[in-house]
Amino acid sequence: MRVEELSRQYGQSSSPLREALNRLVHQGLVRSIDNRGFRVAPISIQGIADLTRVRLLIETETLRDALQNGSEDWEGDVVASFHGLSSVEKKLTEGPLVLDDK
Repeated sequence: MRVEELSRQYGQSSSPLREALNRLVHQGLVRSIDNRGFRVAPISIQGIADLTRVRLLIETETLRDALQNGSEDWEGDVVASFHGLSSVEKKLTEGPLVLDDK
């Protein structure tokens, strides 16, 4: 990942992008390569398993909290989102899988 390319792609100045990438370096998620930009850090199968386990713990608790505290408007938004995703899923099963703007 080159900062200049990311800057053009996202329409942001290079300073905040460089700062964000450097923070990701300190977290071990990205590697800095001298004069060549940044690369996503490799991850092991055990690392993916650990991340997945933590995500499941967090997302399960977050969902539980949302279900207990969600308003009727929130519930309506969930139903509408389910309907929209179901429509997309039906279209994906028709013919070859092609990713486009829809």
